[in-house]
Amino acid sequence: MPKSYSSLRLTLFTLSYPAAQSFEQGLKYYKQWYTGVNFIFAAMVLTAHLLIFKNRYFGHFFRAYLVMLIPFMLINGTLTDSWIDESIV
Repeated sequence: MPKSYSSLRLTLFTLSYPAAQSFEQGLKYYKQWYTGVNFIFAAMVLTAHLLIFKNRYFGHFFRAYLVMLIPFMLINGTLTDSWIDESIV
């Protein structure tokens, strides 16, 4: 079944808007090279995904990200003084 026009527009918006915002932030923080480079790299990866993969794997990425986010939040919360007396980092 072919995608509708509105679904295609929504897909293009959800991928191109974060890429444009990342690129803009990369230019904004060009003096802080680490931040600027990472924002521009994120914009390039999102743009490449939009042009090459055409939204085939984007849903898989979000599912994997959510699975990885749970242990990250637990460990990060422990290390950065959530319920322990002295923070480790």
